[in-house]
Amino acid sequence: MRRFSFRLEKIMEYRDLRESWAKDAYLAARKARFDAEAERAKIVARRELALHCHPKTLEDSISLEQFVSRLDIEVENANSILSILLQEEEQARCEWVEAKIAAEALHKLRERAYEEWQIELNREEQKVLDDWTQSRRSA
Repeated sequence: MRRFSFRLEKIMEYRDLRESWAKDAYLAARKARFDAEAERAKIVARRELALHCHPKTLEDSISLEQFVSRLDIEVENANSILSILLQEEEQARCEWVEAKIAAEALHKLRERAYEEWQIELNREEQKVLDDWTQSRRSA
């Protein structure tokens, strides 16, 4: 009896590898977004802390205003970076989903081929048993 072999085994392995790469890329993009969100939260927290300060002199008030406006610019920059990272994350997720679908399609083909092989194997075994039974009856 022949062993089961799937003709597209190497392609299936490659698609599994591509899915793994796509998943890693998605997780890296997600981590980058989380890091950017944490950095933005730090800037916002520093801004809020600065706003709660009460300057005593005019110079302190001017420097505080400059500091807060610089933090506002940093928050805007962080928001821009965050929106870009969100787009990259979504693109990486879509690529991962596509790679996963492609890999799953080959896995289903392999399962179907294995089931067909099992059916053929069972038929061959049944044929051998039937032949054996026939030979025992005629003897």
